[in-house]
Amino acid sequence: MRADELTVGDTRLIRVHPVMGAVVPPWLKALAEKDRQDREIEVRVPAATAAFDLAVHQGRQYGPFRAQVADPDARDWVAAAGHSVVAWVAHATDREVDLQCHGFAGADLGPRLEIGVDDRVAGQVRVAARVHTTGFDEVRDWLRREFCLPPPAEGARDRIVHSGGPREQPAGSAFTLHGTRWVADVALVDNVLRITRMTGADAPGARPLAPAE
Repeated sequence: MRADELTVGDTRLIRVHPVMGAVVPPWLKALAEKDRQDREIEVRVPAATAAFDLAVHQGRQYGPFRAQVADPDARDWVAAAGHSVVAWVAHATDREVDLQCHGFAGADLGPRLEIGVDDRVAGQVRVAARVHTTGFDEVRDWLRREFCLPPPAEGARDRIVHSGGPREQPAGSAFTLHGTRWVADVALVDNVLRITRMTGADAPGARPLAPAE
């Protein structure tokens, strides 16, 4: 799953401008091309005393692009504590950039998350992926493409978009994964997390964001 394929979260289109009469750098304008596979950027909020509102990076290779946010409410939303923002470049010119931002409540499912599947779910994945082999590699790869966002920077972990399970369940024992086209219910079965059901995605609301491996 790519950032520009997200359909959930508190979504906002935020316009930013370069500071001090600068222009938008070519690397950032290139991310607005619709055929790009890596349009996600990292948005960092500087100290309150800084002369700019946001610093935009793409991994460790590009940035920072220092920018002012056109809408003060949008600036406050990005800077709000307790949530994570996934952003990608929707449009860019020499003088302005539109960032599509998805806000999520932060969640921690532990240092490592392993989720299994049974034969029934694996068969469902093979049908969805249109593969005819009996090996598990194709199933695993399809699940990662559907439900995992790649890490925002080198050395970081994959991320998942999920909603929590019933309140009476212990943390991390039941939740729902949200992908681009599918949702998957995860439950603790015999002390192992497993996908117990997959259905087509509808139109859910904002979901927490958590790292996963």
